[in-house]
Amino acid sequence: MQLPRVNALREEYGVRGGTCPSAGISVLFDVLHGWALDPIITKTDMNERVECEKHIEFLCSNLAFMVKNSILLIDRGYPSLELLKKMQDSGVNYVARCNTQFVSEINAAPKGDTTVTLKNGVSVRVIKFELSSGEIETLATNLFELPESLFPELYHLRWGIESAYFRLKRELCVEKFSGKTPNSIRQDFWASMVLLNSVAVFQSEADEVVQERQETKSCKHEYRARTSGVIVTLRDRFIFAVLCGNPMLTSLEMERIIKMIAREVSPIRPGRSYPRHFKPAYAANHNLKSHL
Repeated sequence: MQLPRVNALREEYGVRGGTCPSAGISVLFDVLHGWALDPIITKTDMNERVECEKHIEFLCSNLAFMVKNSILLIDRGYPSLELLKKMQDSGVNYVARCNTQFVSEINAAPKGDTTVTLKNGVSVRVIKFELSSGEIETLATNLFELPESLFPELYHLRWGIESAYFRLKRELCVEKFSGKTPNSIRQDFWASMVLLNSVAVFQSEADEVVQERQETKSCKHEYRARTSGVIVTLRDRFIFAVLCGNPMLTSLEMERIIKMIAREVSPIRPGRSYPRHFKPAYAANHNLKSHL
């Protein structure tokens, strides 16, 4: 029997997760579709675990039909005995990266695939494997039925969260505001989130056009619509298409937007990695919001 891979699991599971503490933003994010499901704006000194619990409550109460078919991917700053128990009691599937000084039961687990019972009685599957850098990666999960070989690829999907926050901070300027009042800040925040989800929807439509065009060509790489081009095109054309007041004209303009987006493409190069450079925090600038 052939082992299932991540692409085969896309129809069975969705993948959620993500926070951005430096900006005081926490988002339950769908990395398979690029959608922000539960955005929260709060203080920069927020507790990541508290915000994660809020996302779990939102998922269970507002998107209950998705709980069993979702996997929550969380980074090593999140896991705690309380959070693992909450996810287990809520019926949430999770894959959590653990640091090297988490709890003794997980720290003492050998390389490979083992199952341990924590002090609070929660059974956790621990998967340890060596990265190309020589570092040992430790994942904790309650997905006991999936093959061990699948988890490195599955957890790698969490990189979509980092890409989403890069897009929010650099391209959508979520940390820059047009005013200083609470209402203006909330307005700018939600406008950025609406645009983020709009970019994901239009990019998906444009990617289908790009793939259809690629079928007739022999290319070294697969290609997709360039995200920066999507943002610029939506900035210039989307508002007119939505507010023109003519449904037929709106439909035609939407088709034009998708075709324009599909013209500007970038190659997909899987397996690339770059050294991480930490930058000092900086204060958010006011009155510098772009006209997005």
